Amino acid sequence: MRELIKTHLICIKHDKRLLEEINKYCHITGRNVSLQEGVLWAQKGGGEDPELFIINCGPYFLSATRKTQAAIRNKLVANLKVIKKTRPYSRIVLLLPADKEKDHQLITKLIKVQIYNFWFFDSFDEKDIEDFILQEKTQEDAENYLMKLNTKSEIAGLKRSSIIKESIFGRRGFNKLYKPYYIKSNIVAFWSEDDTLVNQALAVLTALTLAEQGFKTLLIETVSPLPHLATLLSIRHPYFNISHGLSMYTQGNNGFIRQCFFNTSKYVANHYSDVQETLNYPENLYFLPDMKRNDNVSEAAMLENWSEFIAELGKVIIFEKGFSFIIFICCGRNTYNEQVWREIAYTKFITTNLLPCSLAYGLEEKETEDNVHLIAAGYMKKIGREIKELNKRTFLFPPDCLEKDFLNYVYFKKKKFISEDTQLFINAIIEKLDVKIGESMNKSFWEDRIKKLRI
Repeated sequence: MRELIKTHLICIKHDKRLLEEINKYCHITGRNVSLQEGVLWAQKGGGEDPELFIINCGPYFLSATRKTQAAIRNKLVANLKVIKKTRPYSRIVLLLPADKEKDHQLITKLIKVQIYNFWFFDSFDEKDIEDFILQEKTQEDAENYLMKLNTKSEIAGLKRSSIIKESIFGRRGFNKLYKPYYIKSNIVAFWSEDDTLVNQALAVLTALTLAEQGFKTLLIETVSPLPHLATLLSIRHPYFNISHGLSMYTQGNNGFIRQCFFNTSKYVANHYSDVQETLNYPENLYFLPDMKRNDNVSEAAMLENWSEFIAELGKVIIFEKGFSFIIFICCGRNTYNEQVWREIAYTKFITTNLLPCSLAYGLEEKETEDNVHLIAAGYMKKIGREIKELNKRTFLFPPDCLEKDFLNYVYFKKKKFISEDTQLFINAIIEKLDVKIGESMNKSFWEDRIKKLRI
């Protein structure tokens, strides 16, 4: 006889037939009528950890409007984090409304906090109950589950007779849409529509420093009306660029995505490269800039395939090629950058000027999104004290020399132009990625730089 699983129920209706089915596998040790009550119990309740939490998340979304979706989503995930932290030995099973399988941001956030046992139902039968109670999903299992939701055979399987005629979530409909969620915490985005120079400088110098410290790093420029990266770093290439990769992918060539990025050795060795000067970038630093080509597919086709392309590219880079970091440069407000920002990046940096509208937007993003850091461009000393007093931890202030240092580096390609103040600020940025550049590394770094300055 199977040993019953000690289970705590949250927001599960007192449906006799449902509870009878759950009781076949579970010994119910506790019950809460709301998630807030469940969180409070997890923090302060007595007794041992249950083996399983079964949480019906449907009531959480019943009153959600388009404007409140982000706040509700963030609050839900924050509550789940508390349960996960305070009851670390308990498995969490989430029952979500069927239409939430389209909520890419919610699923992304769940995977980021390593909650993989989510299930999408409006109604379910005995086999479904057995699955979500007994199965313990890994990230790969969660991704396979998402993929199966989009197949015709799976949709046909939903025609099984349901033991619960009335939706436990109070809403119906199956609008199926699968999207891969290959999310890693080392995917970073630098975004700005206020200061392209500072934004480019931060992304490039962060990628360069990570590569120098031994991390395999890819610097990607999203599709842009005015590409910058290839010209800045003297790495123009007619084929190795993101627009061409997207165009090839749109036309059915899925293999090119695995070879469209490059490091210095690959670039110099390729006879299509426009090598005009010595390149001294670390071998661990790879590039995927943008470039305009007359034979690219149409803008409409690129936009239609961008989301799928960039998710597949992320999978290849992280899981197949073993990169440590992907850094996106996102300049301006457009669909390409929006999808990277909302759906792909984990740690996000906004470079914003200190005008009221820009400040308001940055603060709103920091409030509604996870892991957002604000960087003040165009620092104005007259209002600096007031801004810092508002919240000393709200903004990161680059040193005054950053722009000059970066421009010298762009034109002369010499690391000696990166001053100590600029490098220390980049190190502080990298600490936000949970990478600590130790004192011994800094000492060696500066000793080497001093030697170069003496030459």
